[in-house]
Amino acid sequence: MFYFYKYLDCLGIAEKSYCTSSGCPQEAKRQELIYLGDRLRGIPLDGNYECQGSHTDTERGVGSWVCEAAEKAQIAGLISSTNTKFRPLDTMTRAEAYSVLMKSICVHPETDYKNWQTEVAKAAREYGLTDRTVATFEPNRLISRQELYVLTARLAQYKEENPNTCEPLPEELICEG
Repeated sequence: MFYFYKYLDCLGIAEKSYCTSSGCPQEAKRQELIYLGDRLRGIPLDGNYECQGSHTDTERGVGSWVCEAAEKAQIAGLISSTNTKFRPLDTMTRAEAYSVLMKSICVHPETDYKNWQTEVAKAAREYGLTDRTVATFEPNRLISRQELYVLTARLAQYKEENPNTCEPLPEELICEG
């Protein structure tokens, strides 16, 4: 596990990690997922961002970087633009994590409300991000911090090998202020 953390750290993706050389807490939080997704997508997070209030729960009681990471992820389409709550300290399911991180490399499985988890699992297998079949993917199981970092490392490698899979970022994410 620590190998993957160091790999992501070298890529500049794991700066906000809660991992240390002695290990990682078991379950990943939504704020970590969004930070990793933003970094993987190349969204600039500079800390000089003025929160727009898109989410009612990202300005108090969490790191100052959470509002910036969540709002920029929303602008980039990594998370829904209709949600007003982000729940940064909540855990997330395997399907949620795979969905957000696959969007960060511009892999968007065709889904609808009823089949999204199955389609995310199929796409993850198709892109070599998991060995699990649709039957063994367990989309509603909470994703561990270890699995989140392994997945992020695989996606970083995919992005490195396929650098032109995404359209340019929206101008509002590049040119602030």
